[in-house]
Amino acid sequence: MNEKQIFNPQYRTVIARLKTVRKERGFTQAEVARRMGVGRSWVSKIECHEHGLDLHHLVGLCQVYGLRAHEIIRLMEA
Repeated sequence: MNEKQIFNPQYRTVIARLKTVRKERGFTQAEVARRMGVGRSWVSKIECHEHGLDLHHLVGLCQVYGLRAHEIIRLMEA
């Protein structure tokens, strides 16, 4: 993912929503990382817009959070 995509307002909205849901569900970044099989710093970098989120990992986050991916993707269309 290139820098322009990371700073895209719709992308930032998606990441903000995922971060909010993580907190609402009571997950720490470390817990999310463990469930996804990635390092905690990966979750932090996604939430801080230092690293892009690919579709595979978006679906994984949605599974961890109990969301349907289309609910999150719909935010990109708004």
